[in-house]
Order: sequence, then C-alpha cells, then structure tokens
Amino acid sequence: YDELYYAKTKEYPYQVINEKEDIDKILTLYLEKYYDENDDKQTWFDKIKELAGEMEYAKEVKEFKANPEMYKAHVGDVSTVLRVALTGRTNTPDMYEIMQVLGKDSIEKRFEKAKNNN
Repeated sequence: YDELYYAKTKEYPYQVINEKEDIDKILTLYLEKYYDENDDKQTWFDKIKELAGEMEYAKEVKEFKANPEMYKAHVGDVSTVLRVALTGRTNTPDMYEIMQVLGKDSIEKRFEKAKNNN
C-alpha cells in the first residue's frame, strides 16, 4: 500500500479544516504530544478530543452543533485531517486500526508528505 500512497502527488480533501497552518499544527501536535502506539482505542480517541480542544475546536460534535458560532470546527474535522494525511481519503476503515498497522515511523512519514503537499 505504501507504493500506492507515495506513487503520485496527492490532492488532500481535508474538507472543513483546510488552512495549511491549521493542518500542519494538527499533524505536528498530534505526533509530538498525543500519539502513543500503546493507547487503547478509547484513550486514543480521548487524545484526539484533547487535541481538538487545544486547537480551539469543539471536543464533541454535539457541542459544536449547539454552539456553532463558538468554534471553527469539531473533533470529527480534526479526525478527518489525520485520516486524510494518513490515507489520502476521507472514507477509510477504522483509523485507530490503520495507525496500529502503520506504526509510528510510517505515520510520521505520511504526515510529513501531507504537510509538504498542502
């Protein structure tokens, strides 16, 4: 799959969060502060919520829908940035499982490629 991922220059469909500075910050912060390959699935997602909060996005979709004027985006949009940077797609199998299979080195390489292409 790496051959297909790196084979061509990608257009990343980030959707809601599409400013280069925000995308780069999400990807950098996630690796530097939140990623731990030993996390279980709930801890992993709780950390993505914390990342969303640190970026001043809503930690819960429900919170965003109740007060959309207070936030630029929500945790699902942060997850989309991570998903697209990892896979180049918005619809994928479970992202936690993808990260477990890829491992930290591959995740770092893919995030760097994404940062260089957005």
